[in-house]
Amino acid sequence: MTKDIVAKDVVLTAAVYKAAEADRDSESADLARAAAAALQMMADAIRNGDDHDQVIEELKAARVNEALADVLDVASDAAMDALDDPYEFDGRLIADNLGGAASTLRSAFKWL
Repeated sequence: MTKDIVAKDVVLTAAVYKAAEADRDSESADLARAAAAALQMMADAIRNGDDHDQVIEELKAARVNEALADVLDVASDAAMDALDDPYEFDGRLIADNLGGAASTLRSAFKWL
């Protein structure tokens, strides 16, 4: 690795940690802010001249869509598990929406 690549990696890592430490509500909040910061840095890279095709290919290779879809799927399962009555409409609607969003997210990357 060249010094430039290592320096860039250190700066990017520091930026993600800084975003994560902005507010110490919970570990999941920290992780969500770090993930959002990392994705925003990808958008900034494109704005600053990085090749958009390469950035998208890197996101696909990292399976970012699968990771976020997994979060939504697990949240859907948790919403269903929390229901006293599995036929309760409002609770099922939340779980179904989370599962549908996960499916849509997985499908979206197939078009790229």
